[in-house]
Amino acid sequence: MTSEPVSKLSVEVNINGTTHRSEVESRTTLWELLSERLHLTGTVRSCNRGTCGVCTVLVDGRPFYSCHLLAGDVNGKSLTTIESLQSDRIVSTLQKAAYSCHAAQCGYCTAGWMVAAKTLLEKRLDVTEQDVKETLAGHLCRCGAYKSITRAILQAAEELRSGKGDVAPSTEHSVIVPMPMVRDYSTGGGHGESQTLVEGDERITTVKWQGHPPAGLGIIGKPIPPLPEVSKPKISGSAEYATRVVRDGMLYAAVLGSPHPHARISRIDASRAGSIRGVHLVLTCENAPEKNPLGRELNFQGDIVAVSFAESEDIAEDALDAIQVDYEKLPHVGSLDDALKTDAYPLRPEGNMLSIDKEDPAYFADATARWSHGNVEQGFADSDIIREFTYRYGGATVLPMQPLSGVAEWDGGTLTFHGMAQGINASRKQLSQWLGIDGKNIRFVDKWNGGTFGARMTLRPLDGLIAHAAIITGRPVKYTLPISSEISQVALKPEVLQKFSVGAKKDGTIVALKCDAYQTVGFTDKTPTAGTPLNESARDQFLLYGVRIPNWQLTSYCYKTNTPLVGAARSNTQQEFKLGFECMMDELAEEFGRDPLEYRLRFVSRPGDVLSPASDWGSEFGKKIELENGGLKFDSYASVEVIREGEKTFEWEHRAYADIGKGGVCRGVGVAVVDHHGGQLGWREGEAGFERSKGDLFNAEIVLDSAGTITLKNVQPESGTDHDTSIAQTISELLGYKSIGKIRLLWGDSDIGVESAAWFGGRTNTLQGGAVLVAAEKLLGDLRKRAAAFLGAGAGELEIEDGVVHVKGSSDRIVSFAELARHAGGTIRQWGVTKTGPGKGRALVRSVGACFAEVEVNIMTGVWRVKRIVFVQDAGKVINPLLSEGDMDGAFIQGLNTTADGIPWDRTAPGHMLAGMAFLSYRMPTIKEVPDEIRHVFIESLEPRWYFGYKSFGETAIGAVPSAIVNAIYNATGVRIREHPITPERVLEEMRKKVLSG
Repeated sequence: MTSEPVSKLSVEVNINGTTHRSEVESRTTLWELLSERLHLTGTVRSCNRGTCGVCTVLVDGRPFYSCHLLAGDVNGKSLTTIESLQSDRIVSTLQKAAYSCHAAQCGYCTAGWMVAAKTLLEKRLDVTEQDVKETLAGHLCRCGAYKSITRAILQAAEELRSGKGDVAPSTEHSVIVPMPMVRDYSTGGGHGESQTLVEGDERITTVKWQGHPPAGLGIIGKPIPPLPEVSKPKISGSAEYATRVVRDGMLYAAVLGSPHPHARISRIDASRAGSIRGVHLVLTCENAPEKNPLGRELNFQGDIVAVSFAESEDIAEDALDAIQVDYEKLPHVGSLDDALKTDAYPLRPEGNMLSIDKEDPAYFADATARWSHGNVEQGFADSDIIREFTYRYGGATVLPMQPLSGVAEWDGGTLTFHGMAQGINASRKQLSQWLGIDGKNIRFVDKWNGGTFGARMTLRPLDGLIAHAAIITGRPVKYTLPISSEISQVALKPEVLQKFSVGAKKDGTIVALKCDAYQTVGFTDKTPTAGTPLNESARDQFLLYGVRIPNWQLTSYCYKTNTPLVGAARSNTQQEFKLGFECMMDELAEEFGRDPLEYRLRFVSRPGDVLSPASDWGSEFGKKIELENGGLKFDSYASVEVIREGEKTFEWEHRAYADIGKGGVCRGVGVAVVDHHGGQLGWREGEAGFERSKGDLFNAEIVLDSAGTITLKNVQPESGTDHDTSIAQTISELLGYKSIGKIRLLWGDSDIGVESAAWFGGRTNTLQGGAVLVAAEKLLGDLRKRAAAFLGAGAGELEIEDGVVHVKGSSDRIVSFAELARHAGGTIRQWGVTKTGPGKGRALVRSVGACFAEVEVNIMTGVWRVKRIVFVQDAGKVINPLLSEGDMDGAFIQGLNTTADGIPWDRTAPGHMLAGMAFLSYRMPTIKEVPDEIRHVFIESLEPRWYFGYKSFGETAIGAVPSAIVNAIYNATGVRIREHPITPERVLEEMRKKVLSG
């Protein structure tokens, strides 16, 4: 704490051609001066440690991190920020190229790398990919858009050099493999010639493709840049992330976290903190709101002790330093190893292992849950060979580039909250509960956020405290967490221990498989259900292989620990569980002298296969209304095509590497195959399942106006997927438009007046997009009726093309959509609704993916690097290849991140994280770690239950990355890494053991 007032100084600086004079504290950073004092919000802040490049500005023409310079350091200098560069020829060309190449996904890092790229192109225009990598080595992109960023810079250089105009958007490293609408198999009629599907004992009938087949398409399947109102503000530096919101009279919050994994506050005194000039409020366990309290017992490192609110972040942090806290340290369970000890400290009277409800069929008294199929003990008795395997996953996290942040404003009756989550209405409801305010009096805004990746799916109690402070003080309140505080407030990937027992015949046929899976869940008493992330992803692999394994058993053990909560962090526990499963498949293939691909093909599920009884794979499967004799059939499931197309593209037959190359470098290749849900495909209003299924609702409204513009209203935030562009393509296709130029978007704001559940797991295009398509169908029917009356023709005589309705064979009997809207009083509105079903949607709408990796390993250092990747995805109809390519680039980069690094625990003190964390605390992939070659293969396994045959895919293949890399390292070195994270030290140690063992 600063016991004496901090010295101040006058700073005069020329910013974007205008001289600014300001009195600042000597500790004020340049970023603070620019953003919080002068309201130049184009330069955002992320790490605040000079490690990510997001806040880059030009100082006398040279790039600097503005978070790492003091305002006093630039006194008398000339600064350039993104705001002034819109008319700069280089930057405007870069921005145009970035838009065309989809180089701004969440967009949070865009302004920073664009400023740095400007300095590169000012020096020379004949730049290479290596030049780009060298220039942007210090600029992180959490979305993994490095390939698109590189392409945009090279494209801009070419345009500046040659003077050529726009370059059409295209995909450079993707292959789409179309599959026919009519196949040589038919499950429920889905791939036959019939125009309906008939499913289950109740003969539930679905119109195939919802009446809109994937044939003769004009817009769907084209690489179209994102909607400009969504994407261009990211590129220009004007997208309103919560960190960019600045209000007059704003207070800033700082958070004091517990230094201990388990402790009790025996005394806390915040009186000195409250007396510091500029401090307006300090919340502790003694005065926090009753509905959102701060406890005296602190249950993990970083658990909130106090929150201070002051006129600057620095003063708020001074207040934290002045708070006097006496902690009584308590015994703790800081890791999975701690939890598994027989004398583990009891965090709950019933024991630290949680259990599902006794009424659930998967209830098992001695575990969290158990699922089984066949008779696993008999299977082992019938086996010729029994093998055991153990794998450990150390946990991981995918922190967004945008720090956890929010701004609350209270006007005496209404709260406006600019937040960061994966849902609008759910977030408003959370605030309503914490504050005791009617949700109608809360406006929640989240139009753009700098990635959430599941780690920030929902709001945290801290958001409620920020809103409470705004109400108490009557001032706008903002918080922006540093990474060291943020990591305790997001969902983390858990520690997982997997123990497999496999019984097989001499020819390698698996007849029995048992898996005991242990995981941490963080500090929670919430009883896991059949949908607990570990259980869900564990059973995914039993869906992939378990149909052809006659006897299997999965037992789950989930433990409460003194650690932050676990959850989705770019997919629900996929990497954690699938790492062990896919390494085991490789080890079994070697055991029986089989090619790893061919061995997997012996067991993967295929269309026509039946889960019987389906309830063995989970109680939710036993509740689906498509059950037939208790079973469910696989339908749109391209398992064989994924493996075979990946094999061909990767040239798998050349996989062996026998020699160590120069510098002690060897290469190897590996593969992993994974199953995941296909976007949680649901039911549209009017279908049998819509009325009969319980699930989340997704609503949409579309409005046609007198200018012929279609306004799409949905409340989902934009986190980098640009899902609304794909949705715009589907409704444009349905309405007969030739482009998406007539589509406008209102999104990310509860005041829009449309309510929907949150998005995750690929639910945007299927469920939110489905609601839009239902509304578009209604609009189309309405327009046909109006046009028929207007033109005096029968509905069957009409044709529609690009917003115009005309009578067949007549060139003068026409009416436009715009004119029909004018005759209707100016607008025509329609609404649509979709709903999830039990067990994440309909029947077995699954997706399967694979990762083929070539890895280079230095046997002297253990350092490994992915050199070549082929990512294969069972995708359904690909709506927009440009966006799909970007999504898969990001999935791989984030999968690479979670392979190489775990949570930065202090390994000598379980439950404690390393202090002073920033992005460099991780082995986070930079642009230099991007493989030399990335190929994406999309298998268009048309989904017959849904519009145009599409389904979602963004989370599927990501689960294969860690195990593919581990299998490749084994192929290169002959050492099997069975413990995550896959660090150079671990690789080197295993190679040392191999040498010592002879």
